[in-house]
Amino acid sequence: MGEKMIAVLQIFMLSDHKYLSSKEIIEQLKDFHIYVERKHIYTIFDQINSFFYPVFYDNIIKSLKKRGSYLDVDYFHDGELQFLLDNITYHEDLNDEDKRQLKIN
Repeated sequence: MGEKMIAVLQIFMLSDHKYLSSKEIIEQLKDFHIYVERKHIYTIFDQINSFFYPVFYDNIIKSLKKRGSYLDVDYFHDGELQFLLDNITYHEDLNDEDKRQLKIN
């Protein structure tokens, strides 16, 4: 995956805001020493979506007019997370330290 794609994904994943404008992304890319024009941001979005499409079967970066772009991917649904936590908590072969480590990480 390209350096610009990784930087854009990191910006979305570390952002406190759900929506980011292309202007905000361009400014944050400067922290990575990456300088792009506004039009190129959408090319990077297309590259990221093409890269992840075989995994998620959908575009993971979507845009809404007057709001900005956002990362639309959930790694696990709430029920799946609860199932994983329950299996860790009640697993007979794990000691307490291992269970604590799995829940923290």
